[in-house]
Amino acid sequence: MDNNEFRLPDFLNNDSFVQWVLFRTEDGHWQQVQADYPGIKPVMKQAREIIMQLRAEEEEAVSVDEEKVLDRILAKIESSENVFGIPPEKRSSMTWLKWAAVVLFFLGTGWFLINKNLMQAINYNELVARAAEQNTLIEKINSTDVPMRIAFEDGTVVTLKKNSRLSYPVHFKEDIREVFLSGEAFFEVAKNPKKPFFVYANEVVTRVLGTSFDIKAFDGERQVRVNVRTGQVSVYNQKRISLVNEEVKGLVLSPNQQAVFDRKNESLSKHLSDDPIPLLAEAGDVKKLFDDIPVSQIFQELEALYGIRIIYNKEILSNCIISTRFGHDSLNDKLDVICQTIGATHKEIDAQIIIESAGCQ
Repeated sequence: MDNNEFRLPDFLNNDSFVQWVLFRTEDGHWQQVQADYPGIKPVMKQAREIIMQLRAEEEEAVSVDEEKVLDRILAKIESSENVFGIPPEKRSSMTWLKWAAVVLFFLGTGWFLINKNLMQAINYNELVARAAEQNTLIEKINSTDVPMRIAFEDGTVVTLKKNSRLSYPVHFKEDIREVFLSGEAFFEVAKNPKKPFFVYANEVVTRVLGTSFDIKAFDGERQVRVNVRTGQVSVYNQKRISLVNEEVKGLVLSPNQQAVFDRKNESLSKHLSDDPIPLLAEAGDVKKLFDDIPVSQIFQELEALYGIRIIYNKEILSNCIISTRFGHDSLNDKLDVICQTIGATHKEIDAQIIIESAGCQ
């Protein structure tokens, strides 16, 4: 592709480029673009300056003087017409570019306002930079569609998902194990009560002694999720870049529970996993026939199978006797069948299932 085919609006209107400038997402891609087309570096620099100028305006002022900011943007575009060698006779045809800048500003300003919290949020690069002051780190990047398996010296195994990065020290400290994640990974942490394991993922810190769990924390996304498979973890958020090793108050998660941190509202909440699985994998393959069984007994078996508390009024449901058969159905499907049979409804509150019913006649 000819370098001259790239123009300022191509980058200003490219969401991926804007995310790269602000959050360094897809860094490998944009570094490769510059390597493949070195002649476009001045255009990319110009686009970065405009984007960062908008960011600075949003961060430094409660309100934005739109006219002044717009004047500066248009002045940069006027300058760019000279920098990039556009002949004077063709500049009159560049009016559309100026109008594109106007549209970009008014749309972009809204985008910046909405995402202002994300711009000020803690990200992977900042965490790694702070950690690198104390230890030499190894970084693994998975840019393929195949999960990457990483084994640590303590026996912990991490499965790094697509478009994800993980940094960790060459050797863990004597009293703590710390790693840093951008993206998604599944952790199977080797137990060591004397050496807790910390995962730093944006503003969320997950502390464990030995368990398995999944973390999804992409720098440019609004939410961070921690989903527990086995064992227990504590999850909390940090409002500044601070590598900690003391016990900190947060949510305690058990199997089939997840913590969701909203980076914009800075809220941390506990929920059931999106798709709870049996605590023993082989138990999920067992088909179960219930014949004229009190519904309370079925709820008790489901509680034991998934490790999830089911709350209901035993007195109201005392006359509810049902017959049903479960196969490979999800927990939600099983609850739907039961509730349809007894005329009840179910909902989730604080990672628990609530059954509401008027009872059975």
